[in-house]
Amino acid sequence: MPDLTYDPGIPSFGPPRRRGGLGLLCKEQGSFSGLVRCGDLGVGSLKPKAIGVDLSLQAGLYEDRTVLDNRNPTVDGTYRTTLYNGSASIRVIY
Repeated sequence: MPDLTYDPGIPSFGPPRRRGGLGLLCKEQGSFSGLVRCGDLGVGSLKPKAIGVDLSLQAGLYEDRTVLDNRNPTVDGTYRTTLYNGSASIRVIY
């Protein structure tokens, strides 16, 4: 996107992304870090057969950009952007 028409509210390219994740599944006879037995969680018929925890993180890495002589002078300047997105989920299998 040329400097003259650059709009910081509209991404001009897809940034390179870095991703990572971790998933843990604990079954009835297992334990979380040796602290809590998975088969001991729950009450009566609500005791799960397995419990899982999933974590993920994604980072969008943009290159720095300097804009000069834009048709809107308030847009001129240097832009440094990094976007982070994370998620966590818990799953229970009965």
